[in-house]
Amino acid sequence: MEYINIFYSIYLHVFLLFCFLTIFFWLVISKTEKKSLSNEINSGIKNNLKNITISNKLFTTKEINYFEKYYKNQDLNVSRNNKNLLQFNIAFIVILLIGFIGSVFIIVNFGCKNNTVNWWEVIGENIIILLFVGGIEYYFFMTIASKYVPVMPSYLPNVIKNRIKNI
Repeated sequence: MEYINIFYSIYLHVFLLFCFLTIFFWLVISKTEKKSLSNEINSGIKNNLKNITISNKLFTTKEINYFEKYYKNQDLNVSRNNKNLLQFNIAFIVILLIGFIGSVFIIVNFGCKNNTVNWWEVIGENIIILLFVGGIEYYFFMTIASKYVPVMPSYLPNVIKNRIKNI
């Protein structure tokens, strides 16, 4: 009986944690990172390119309109990859759920009568663990990971500035 409780506890923990991390990623992390990256790029461009003058002959209205139209929408590869990743996350959750329901069905219908699972213990333990782990992960991401910048904000504008100077 102990091993059955441990099995269900581990399985439920993996399922709940994966669901939590998936939802947290799509609803919080991806949006925060996109906003943060956009702010860093905009800030870097404004601060590092403010003293550069670009000749009107270099970029005509035609080129500016082309670039605005070209970069207006999200890249198709990014969009497709994000859609595939979301579908994979959902499929994995469904597979874990089906596996969990299937194992419960097998234990209930074919298991030994004295091998009962203490569902309240398994569910309660996992909810408590998920609350603590989820809270710690949320705190870590919002206070530490979201403020980490792997590349200096000035990198992109400096590259652009150097390319413009070499023209």
